[in-house]
Amino acid sequence: SMDSNLNPINLTSPSVVHDNHLLTERCIEALTNLFHANVTVGFTHISESSATHCRSDGIRVVLLRVLNAVLCQQGTLFGQTTVNEEDSVAHTYDEMLLTLQQIVMHPTDQTLRLLLCSTVQATRDAELIASCLMTICFNSASPQQSPGEGQSCDAVRSLLEEIIPIEVNSTVRLGSLFRNETVCTKLMGLYCHTVGKVYLRAALTKPIQQLVQNCPNLEIDPTKPGENIESVKKNCVELEKWADLFLQSLIECTHMLTDDMKSLLNIVGIESMKKFGAQKSTGCERVAIGGYFFLRFVCPAIALPNKYELLDSNGSGSTPALSKNNLRALLLIVKVLQNLANGTHWNEEHMQHIN
Repeated sequence: SMDSNLNPINLTSPSVVHDNHLLTERCIEALTNLFHANVTVGFTHISESSATHCRSDGIRVVLLRVLNAVLCQQGTLFGQTTVNEEDSVAHTYDEMLLTLQQIVMHPTDQTLRLLLCSTVQATRDAELIASCLMTICFNSASPQQSPGEGQSCDAVRSLLEEIIPIEVNSTVRLGSLFRNETVCTKLMGLYCHTVGKVYLRAALTKPIQQLVQNCPNLEIDPTKPGENIESVKKNCVELEKWADLFLQSLIECTHMLTDDMKSLLNIVGIESMKKFGAQKSTGCERVAIGGYFFLRFVCPAIALPNKYELLDSNGSGSTPALSKNNLRALLLIVKVLQNLANGTHWNEEHMQHIN
């Protein structure tokens, strides 16, 4: 018989909670190791479990963490296969990603989506996962809906509001903020270009077309063929003029920035002040917002205008190809604008006047 003097176990006591946490972590570690031992068999079992227990949030969390661990730790090994194994392994890897997506899609809340963003760091599939999350969030708001130009989505915005603080807090230096290829930075980029495409077209189409038509020489490297110190000094003056043209157009069109974009940049500024405010006496918020706005939103569109559909097809149905000189000029303009946003100076002597 039980001793009536024994005290019942307090499930909320720190020691019990700690033991339960350790047990959970060891179970996840064991499942991950079993999965590693035979990926194909492991995937079969984990796929069946996700289908059988899809109503259990706890099971989905465990499956998500196991899949994430395998994708992160063994992802690089999927490319190290023999010719005969390659198709089979690649198929298993694709199925794993599909299962991961299905697990995340199921719950109506964002618990698992938040877990995915905060645990999957800079992997080769960060952009794929971010793209899946975009589709999932848009679909949860309106079935069969895909992210479209100018469309906003409360689910994506809400998710970003939760994961941006995590991204900022995990960054050591202000200068490296949003530089890593994480799910957060990829998702921010995808969402900004979805809700901000109209702004980019309004602000950048005209100056880019003017540059393509004029094809100016903006080379600032005196070691390039046909260039010397004197010619580079003249080119620097031209570069400053063209960079100013792009900047003024960006400023004049700021009224076309959507509330979603403004809200996102506001979060970046607030969280950056919390993290780096004590390190920087002034300019922390400006550097964080300006740095992200140009690094992940404006500059990629300037450097690759065809990708962002910023060049007219002139009725031919296809966008014109850019010359090497045009691409080089756009890249140099990007460097000037990015330095301006970051508050950094050019070290080259012939570039000092731009500083």
